[in-house]
Amino acid sequence: MTPLDEIVEVSPGLRATARTHVPHTLAILDSHFPRFPVLPGVLILDALAAVAGLALGSDDGAAWTLAEARRVRWRHYVTPGDRMETTVEVAEVAGGTARCTGTVRVDGRPVTTVRLLRMTRVGAEARIPGPRTADALTPDALTPDALTPGALALGALTAGARTAGEERP
Repeated sequence: MTPLDEIVEVSPGLRATARTHVPHTLAILDSHFPRFPVLPGVLILDALAAVAGLALGSDDGAAWTLAEARRVRWRHYVTPGDRMETTVEVAEVAGGTARCTGTVRVDGRPVTTVRLLRMTRVGAEARIPGPRTADALTPDALTPDALTPGALALGALTAGARTAGEERP
């Protein structure tokens, strides 16, 4: 979907509001639905997550990503030509997670409400240092700091791999 067109208000750690115009030329509207084009709900959730990221802010280059959405109510359709006003309020921030609530309005009328948007922090300090190559995945290198999801996936993918020049038994 198109990015946020206008940022109306940002109060870091408290709330943010932004506006997005839904263009008639959005490709997804050709198939969702051909005779009655409607903006898919997942794109509305994407806009809510983007505004939540603005509300949560970051001083160190880290970003926030949507981890969970609960108690979502779709009240009305969002159609081409509509201008969505998305407002997110921060309810709680604890460590690397945050709980928010959000509302999307068109012409002042609520079209989507979310009672729980759980956001997780991703970025520089959110990453745990660990091995980045298969050679570093020896039993001695597997300390608690090295057990990142990426390292574990890399280890699973390379468990049967051989190094160059190593012969098969």
